[in-house]
Amino acid sequence: MSTQLLVLNPSKEGMPRRRSSEGVYHESPVNQSINSFESSDGRDGLHSFLHRELRISSEVSEFYCTSLIENGYDDVASLQDATEHDLKELGVKIGHVRRIKRA
Repeated sequence: MSTQLLVLNPSKEGMPRRRSSEGVYHESPVNQSINSFESSDGRDGLHSFLHRELRISSEVSEFYCTSLIENGYDDVASLQDATEHDLKELGVKIGHVRRIKRA
């Protein structure tokens, strides 16, 4: 079984590209729907969504994950039900609330 290492590298147009272990670059779209992260339940899926998809720093994503999970938002799908007010009460910054709601 072969494992590939992927490295993100921005292209000239600003579209990230991923590089396989063989050194081949592939265009990689930045925006993915929430549904693509639903299969990764729990903290890992939530953290991946916040950090990789929404481009929120890892440290802030960890803080948000803790707060969200403690308040019953245990996966990415549950974020669809959260209101702006809910997210702000949980300590999510307004700009990040907007990113979450647009996703």
